[in-house]
Amino acid sequence: MGRYVRRVRTEAAAHLLADPGATTINQYLAAGLLDELRLHIVPFTLGAGVRLFEGVPPLNLEQLTARAASSVLHVTYRVLP
Repeated sequence: MGRYVRRVRTEAAAHLLADPGATTINQYLAAGLLDELRLHIVPFTLGAGVRLFEGVPPLNLEQLTARAASSVLHVTYRVLP
């Protein structure tokens, strides 16, 4: 999948929307493959599972939008170089 993401990013005006789990997102972030994150944050404690940003080097994020809805916060970040 990483090879596919790299290829799509080289195409003019290419957009790729993915809805993977935290493990895949962390791998893509660590590899520098993502340029935007759209997070939907629901305050619910699972007690276990993979944490987002676990094992990812420090990122420089720019908040683009934030919108609160019933029981969820929608936030969009740009991943800066």
